[in-house]
Amino acid sequence: MHSNLEITTRFNGLSSALGLIALLLVINLLIGKTLPFLSDERRIFIALALIGFLMCTFGGMRGVQPGEWLSRWSVFGIAMGILAGVLIFGMLFGLKLPLISGYREATLVLACIISSKWVVGLFVRLTT
Repeated sequence: MHSNLEITTRFNGLSSALGLIALLLVINLLIGKTLPFLSDERRIFIALALIGFLMCTFGGMRGVQPGEWLSRWSVFGIAMGILAGVLIFGMLFGLKLPLISGYREATLVLACIISSKWVVGLFVRLTT
């Protein structure tokens, strides 16, 4: 039987590995290189959104005790998740979003949201 610490560490490792893949996608976008299956900014945005959802699933709220759902860290994660969801929904359905003129900017904003959630999640795991 696996301990909770071992399972949590494994899932955090998966989340971090996905984060490295996301970082490579964003770097490729910034330097103008494309991959065969990610040939435009929209596809890169969608791939980053999917990676972000997987990262949240693997590293998300595991280990949160009952009654801690309204801690400042949980509220931050929930708020950032809602913000990411609004961004993804808005871009995929063609809504006009303030300060975002296209998929390139949306991808960079989404990358900032994902990385901030990852950093805060790592901080919480290390301090509790």
